[in-house]
Amino acid sequence: MKDSNECKLPHILTQTQHEVLIGGLLGDFCLTKEGKYPRMKVDRQALDKTYIDWEYNIFKNLCKSGVKEFERYDKRYNKSHKYVSFRTRLVPAFLSYHNEWYPNNKRQVPENIQFTPLILAVWFADDGCIMNPQKNILTIKLSTESFGK
Repeated sequence: MKDSNECKLPHILTQTQHEVLIGGLLGDFCLTKEGKYPRMKVDRQALDKTYIDWEYNIFKNLCKSGVKEFERYDKRYNKSHKYVSFRTRLVPAFLSYHNEWYPNNKRQVPENIQFTPLILAVWFADDGCIMNPQKNILTIKLSTESFGK
């Protein structure tokens, strides 16, 4: 007998979902395999509520509930911070992405990755910044510290 998620949830993402997922996996998204299929998770600081609402709307057909708000205590600074997050259900369509991005259960960028403007925009929105160390010279930075060579 098939899993109920297997019957209800897609085995293929839309093109927009695919591109936002790839950009998000380069940034702040996480796929966790819980049983047969993975789920996608993302947490952001509460200041990014508008952005996470945009992301949620792209994946809302894969979610049971909406964006949640919560506080997390950071003992390094003895302070609580407000966050927003959403989780998808366990989705068959995520299985091939999980297998490609998490070989040996450690996230790595696939060698065959192809970039689109939307993938790059999501990656930049997650982990990019524009710096102006010298007047009239802007520098764009993408954080890649969480990935190996």
